[in-house]
Amino acid sequence: MRILIHRGAKQVGGTCIEVTSGESSILLDLGLPLSFEFGDDIETCLPQPLFTELKNKSKKVAAVFLSHAHLDHYGLAGCLPSNIPVYLSTATKVLMGFNEQFTPSKIGKINAVEFQSYNPIKIGNLTVTPFLMDHSAFDAHGFLIEDGSKSIFYTGDFRGHGLNKNLTSEIATKLPKIDALLMEGTILGERENEFFVSEDQLKNHFVTKCNKYSGPILVTVPSQNIDRVKSIYQAAKETNRKIIIDLYSAELFHRLNEFTDDLPQASSKNVLVWYPYIQRENLAKDKLFWVMKSHKKNKRQLPDLAQESQNPIIFIRPPFRKEIGRHFNLSDSIWIYSMWPGYLDRSKALQKLNTWATEKNIPFKILHTSGHAKLDDLKQFATSLAPKKLIPVHSFHPDKYQLHFNNVCLVADNEQYDI
Repeated sequence: MRILIHRGAKQVGGTCIEVTSGESSILLDLGLPLSFEFGDDIETCLPQPLFTELKNKSKKVAAVFLSHAHLDHYGLAGCLPSNIPVYLSTATKVLMGFNEQFTPSKIGKINAVEFQSYNPIKIGNLTVTPFLMDHSAFDAHGFLIEDGSKSIFYTGDFRGHGLNKNLTSEIATKLPKIDALLMEGTILGERENEFFVSEDQLKNHFVTKCNKYSGPILVTVPSQNIDRVKSIYQAAKETNRKIIIDLYSAELFHRLNEFTDDLPQASSKNVLVWYPYIQRENLAKDKLFWVMKSHKKNKRQLPDLAQESQNPIIFIRPPFRKEIGRHFNLSDSIWIYSMWPGYLDRSKALQKLNTWATEKNIPFKILHTSGHAKLDDLKQFATSLAPKKLIPVHSFHPDKYQLHFNNVCLVADNEQYDI
């Protein structure tokens, strides 16, 4: 078997790894670099010489396997030749379809083929088996790749402190002997000493804040961070607060309802739905009126919501601030930020929300935990799998692996490694 990292040997994001046995080649993930911004020329982001070779047919790839619905792992899938099948989980397909409709994260049409967790897929000489992983992206998978004599495991992104942490601690019991482990190390380097809390602990912190403040709890959280949404919803239940979600969140949670429970569904008695102005405008511009109609029976006007619930948990995004501020008494409220803190420095929209909260004397608190494994969990994971070779991927500091793990083999981008 041969491994060729087209991108991801020494960076986080933009992952693309080729595995070959005989004449059979597959790609593991095909993501956008983290440096990409909407409006950039996507051609400049394609891993080369891979795409030139695919275009002139000097290289053949039998299939692409996507680990999860984060752009740095799937964002370039739409640039593939249309004959190449893209394997992904059903929930990942749903999330990518949602992004295609309602966010700027549009990648175009792909030749999608759905897989089931733990069901092997035969691709020429290779057998690929998807394994569920604990990650902040919903329904994330790693992949076992075998050719009858050798075995590779690619983790994708994972952690050991989420609501599905048992997936990480128990995976070694489900895998054969691994010849090469392609393991992410996002936190290695400057972030090694970050303080990590579990999602369960984070839920308890939300409960504490709900008990401390009598007014609305404003929470900025990505709706696609399903573990976090579940934690917040559970905190709402435990403190007898209603939760107010926007239209996009209501539609997303409805689509994911078949895959997981404990999401705040629009029809639930303790969930309230409103249509922010910016979302109504965007849906009208894109002629997606059916989305507004589909949730109409649960839709409420913001003034009515403020009358009905004096202390709800409200999902707030920067464009919502003025509408929320006009209708709710925020004198004993708190703004909880539940995203990666680095976005606060990068996003002008979040900076406006921060200024608004400061002007209204609303206290600010970060309650967040990483979607990536802490160092101790990485060590435990690598020890439990005991691979013959451990190859760093998805890390800015592959050189740090040798300080913490055994049998490390550094492989550069576009350097072929034979097992």
